[in-house]
Amino acid sequence: GYPIPPQVALFHSIKPLFRNRPLLIILNKTDVRPMSDLSAEEKQLLDSMKEGAEEAVHFFETSCATKNGVDAARSKACDLLLERRVEQKVRAGKATNFKNRLQIAGGPAPESRPPCIPNSVLKERAGELPDAEDAKREKLEKERMEELGGAGVYSVDLWKNAILEDPSWKYDVVPEILDGKNIYDFVDPDIDRKLAELEKEEELLMREAALRDDESVLSEFAKTQKVLDEVHSQTRQRKLMNKLKKARNHAPNTRLKGRKSGAEVEEKLNAKGLDGAKVRARSASTRGRSLVVKRQRTATGGDAGASRAESVARAASTRSMSRNKGMANEAAAQKAEKVRRKFWRKHAKQGKKGEADHHIPDWKPKHLFSGKRGIGKTDRR
Repeated sequence: GYPIPPQVALFHSIKPLFRNRPLLIILNKTDVRPMSDLSAEEKQLLDSMKEGAEEAVHFFETSCATKNGVDAARSKACDLLLERRVEQKVRAGKATNFKNRLQIAGGPAPESRPPCIPNSVLKERAGELPDAEDAKREKLEKERMEELGGAGVYSVDLWKNAILEDPSWKYDVVPEILDGKNIYDFVDPDIDRKLAELEKEEELLMREAALRDDESVLSEFAKTQKVLDEVHSQTRQRKLMNKLKKARNHAPNTRLKGRKSGAEVEEKLNAKGLDGAKVRARSASTRGRSLVVKRQRTATGGDAGASRAESVARAASTRSMSRNKGMANEAAAQKAEKVRRKFWRKHAKQGKKGEADHHIPDWKPKHLFSGKRGIGKTDRR
């Protein structure tokens, strides 16, 4: 800290600021240097701080390290402030207003009824309490903290005041729960011993396997490995030769991939309900015939009406065959036609041009359905 003479000089320089105010001078750090160790000149400088003061100047010896005198100085400061405040209210005439508001019930206490003060309080005031009473006082948590290392070192005991059926349960280890089950229930206390037994058993098995690997077994394994190496080498050479022979700039030939025999085609057609024999016979008959030659008309005798009827029947037969193409019978063809017409009815109802018509008309145009409505616009919104 600073020496006493500069501090006394600073006090005299700001002394006018404390006029008509209660003044307390705190002499701090008395644990380092008490008042009894001051010289006569220093004590005279401190006494000079009382000279010329309109109100009494109070000195207090304190120490923030040992908390000595701190409470006394604080209590004295509070008392002086309270006295000054009451005095100001009395001077201002507010005391009479408070007196008018107060109502004291009853009169003074009778002399035959003295105050009842417990003996323990009287002994405490006289300083005659036994040591057992001091022992009953519970030690504060702050005092425990200072005894056990101070702030940052001391850890608060949260289970100290826990109310349990058995007080010995306070410091039990909290179980670890995983998936609703206590992990301790699945811990084997003899796991170390069992692990040692397993390791010993594994070591014995490995030694037994090593004894079995005699010369005959190793020689057979070497022969087998040699044969496998030769097979793998031939496979790699064959792959390499095929890769070198293969041309890399032509499209793959897929003409023969989906080719089917006549028997397969006939069998598939028969399964669908069609006459596969006709198709196979037709393919066999047209295989050797030129595609350029037209079908020859058959010369038929008779009148024109008969030929016309034959032509109409032939056309109807052609239409029926074209409609039944790919169908098992006439009933299946009619059912497919019914489904087709039902599908197109939906397009006709919606005004679609075809299957590819995905146009969605704008039933709510922006210029009619945005903004606030005015008078006479409710019919269009």
